[in-house]
Amino acid sequence: INYGLGSESKNLPGFVVLTSVGGGQSQPSAARQWHSGFLPSRFQGVQIHSKGDPVLYLTNPAGVGRSDQRAVVDAVNIGFKSKSFDLVVMAFLLFHLPDPLVGLIEARRVLRPGGILGVTMWAGDLVSPASRVWNEELDAHGAVPGASLGRLARHDFMDSPDKVRALLESADFGSIRTVVREFTYRIDLEEFVRLRTRVGGTRQRLESLDEDTRRLCVARARDRLSKLAASDFVLRMPIILASARSPL
Repeated sequence: INYGLGSESKNLPGFVVLTSVGGGQSQPSAARQWHSGFLPSRFQGVQIHSKGDPVLYLTNPAGVGRSDQRAVVDAVNIGFKSKSFDLVVMAFLLFHLPDPLVGLIEARRVLRPGGILGVTMWAGDLVSPASRVWNEELDAHGAVPGASLGRLARHDFMDSPDKVRALLESADFGSIRTVVREFTYRIDLEEFVRLRTRVGGTRQRLESLDEDTRRLCVARARDRLSKLAASDFVLRMPIILASARSPL
């Protein structure tokens, strides 16, 4: 589209590949047929699909919004010069990164020698009688199990003080201190439903249902939740707080 024709199109890849119905090959080696060869990599063939996303991997996964994607990009590529800050705080952020170590190394880069890093993270999932009711209704209506969905958070990398310490040491931080505190969050029925339908893995599970089943699931859950006491909506969860210093 741009090589050979002499003009660029900013709306399409430089080299578009269209395959006939039933004629495409599923083997990875087939893509070599439209390799960029001696040309720059921007002329690598990009296959266009007639169903679903026209070009793969351009849209975010289910449950991941633009703000989530922006947070990941910012965390692994902080827009400041090296050794610019005395303090960096990463509050409930690290577990959203595909590789938390990359985010810690970037934080160390912008810290001055001896600068302080503060991090907080969940030590598991928020639980309450209300959340158990919600999960039971998702199961009863055939929602995809949480384990079958793509990860939105890597709590397994940092759900204990020992794991957090090891992660900080891997990023070359020292003077590490960790402490565990219980987090309590009080919400009402409407706020609970809003969070469960718009955020995280429960949103992903709900969106795996068709529209009619989704409405039935939420209606049934609301009916059961309306019979719970206010104390059943209190979310309790231990959190890990840690501090460390960058190398001198």
